[in-house]
Amino acid sequence: MINKVALVSGSNQGLGFALVEALCNSLGPNSSVYLTARNRARGEEAVRQLHDRDLSPIFHLLDVTDDASVAALAETIRTRHGGVDIIIPTQQPGFHPASHKPNRSGYSSTRTTTVPSG
Repeated sequence: MINKVALVSGSNQGLGFALVEALCNSLGPNSSVYLTARNRARGEEAVRQLHDRDLSPIFHLLDVTDDASVAALAETIRTRHGGVDIIIPTQQPGFHPASHKPNRSGYSSTRTTTVPSG
């Protein structure tokens, strides 16, 4: 199996956490799956939980609203791996669930990102 590099933003809980777990299981132990969070303690705790399940995600601090944080992660991945194969953005800048209101059509506005396969 080819070693892949995957990144899930905002992955210390909920859907992001489940996606990291699924990627670790499906891509195998030789791939690198990055679990990211804005809060170091929460991110490290999420990684510990997955380590207890014999999975090996890599933690990296990431706040998608902070250019320096995004640049630091990009440099880390470029240096260690040369690039990334899979990006799943669950953390979106400018979105806060407590203040989010649907638009006039009754639907919440979202961003869609397509990650090509292969």
